[in-house]
Amino acid sequence: MSGIQFTTPVVDSIKFEKKTGFVIANVEINVEIAIKKSTLISTENGAYLYGIKIDISGEQSPINLSLLISATFKIEAAEDEIKKIIEDKGTKILVSYARPIISDIIVRSGLAPFDLPYIEG
Repeated sequence: MSGIQFTTPVVDSIKFEKKTGFVIANVEINVEIAIKKSTLISTENGAYLYGIKIDISGEQSPINLSLLISATFKIEAAEDEIKKIIEDKGTKILVSYARPIISDIIVRSGLAPFDLPYIEG
């Protein structure tokens, strides 16, 4: 198997809500993060469109955020292994692109920076 190739990930949709009256001041922020994987869609030339949806919410979260990000992946592997490889490596790649986008939105919304928990694909 050779390496995985992919196009630059794109944000397909984003919904963001800053909760009013929430103050971040030396308190632990507990957010709930859910990652939903999309179905692989076969495209031309043996490539696959794949995306993930990241939802951040929770009673103690200062935000509600939903981000859908995707890319087209191409990999040379046995047909029965492609889905597993793209879902594993593709999820990790897409999360790594989504994390700075999410952090930037939080800071630009006027909230004080806070650490997002590690997002595992």
